[in-house]
Amino acid sequence: MNRTYSDKIPSTIERDSNGYYLYRWDIQTEQRDEYIGYSYYEVTVWPTLTANKILETCINELWGTDVEAKKLNDYNAALLGILDESYIDIYKDFLQKRKELKEQVDSDFIAYEQMQDELNSEQITAIT
Repeated sequence: MNRTYSDKIPSTIERDSNGYYLYRWDIQTEQRDEYIGYSYYEVTVWPTLTANKILETCINELWGTDVEAKKLNDYNAALLGILDESYIDIYKDFLQKRKELKEQVDSDFIAYEQMQDELNSEQITAIT
């Protein structure tokens, strides 16, 4: 998966005018000479937006849809002695990266929901 670049700070979750959402993570500041920009990973998520849907989309973009099942099969084969033990470490590494991504998505989604609740509350207050 390639990084996306921008000259402005991107929002983590953004609703597009076409009705879908953009989720961005691993946002890093990039400095080149006098230019300051930002790089990040980005996926498109279709409504209804949930943390699980974001995570599933990220996993599919990063590793593909069948990678987790293949790594699990290799792990089990290594436990049975059919494959060498390096497959155990490969699967553990995958699970650790997946866990870190899930924690990031969950945290970002909670922050997004809180921000949406605050915006909705302000709009209701402005109306009344």
